[in-house]
Amino acid sequence: LAFFDLLSTQNAGIQGLVFALAVCMVASTVDSLQTGLISVLSKDILGTTLTQVQSLIVGQLFLVAVNVPAIIMASESTKDPALGWNIINLFLVADLIALSIAMPIFMGMVPMMTQNGAFAGCFAGLLMIMGFGWVEFGTFVAGLEMFTLMAFGNIKPLEYGLGASRTCIIFVLLPIVTGVVTYVVSWMERVAEKFSVNDGTAEKAALAVGQQDVTV
Repeated sequence: LAFFDLLSTQNAGIQGLVFALAVCMVASTVDSLQTGLISVLSKDILGTTLTQVQSLIVGQLFLVAVNVPAIIMASESTKDPALGWNIINLFLVADLIALSIAMPIFMGMVPMMTQNGAFAGCFAGLLMIMGFGWVEFGTFVAGLEMFTLMAFGNIKPLEYGLGASRTCIIFVLLPIVTGVVTYVVSWMERVAEKFSVNDGTAEKAALAVGQQDVTV
């Protein structure tokens, strides 16, 4: 929001340049996504009785079926500002869920981290989102609706979605909470593994001493 507020004070030339760059970035991302979807679909279809040309045609039809509704929705959102905000909030929900698992996944690349630690971090992120809504509005249903940042649901607060202050707070806290939980659980597991290894070594040493005494 701060970026758009800053952009609104600039002249038309800078706004047009930023708009063009934004369109290029989105088009590049969508192009890669669609290419991957067609590749996967065509590969799966190649395993059937369809020929290579037929599978290519089916892939192109799938691409049209995906693009046409997206183009219609984007066109309609320019006519209805409320629909445009709903689409933005929908993407924001996807970003929220992705952020709740991003930190544990990237921390999982570190050798010290464990699988259970990463799972605990992801689960802690989801619990934090739900707990935030439960504490603020006092109901379990509100906790579930917080996964939509209160943009979709029965509870209609004054602030919701992208324009709510709680959204900024949640997005700041999520990587911190998930990262801390992932580290703590992984550290506890590593410590438990060391104790189990030491206990096993002690038992083996005791057995060896016992065998020596019997031999003597």
